[in-house]
Amino acid sequence: MANISWNLLLIPRWGISGAAFASSIAYIVAALLVIGSFSKISQKSWSDILIIKKTDFQDYKNIIFKIRRRILK
Repeated sequence: MANISWNLLLIPRWGISGAAFASSIAYIVAALLVIGSFSKISQKSWSDILIIKKTDFQDYKNIIFKIRRRILK
């Protein structure tokens, strides 16, 4: 709904650039809503969700190894 509103406002003024900007705004708002909801449900702070920590890299490495094992079976 927000994307349509922004499109109606921006396309006549800016053309295709207005459409791109409207989509960007809609995606940013959607991402903020998802992150906010996840933060509330998981009871984690925004910084815990958004900032990559050293321990995350070990988790990524483990995930990659598990995927490789499944593919190479």
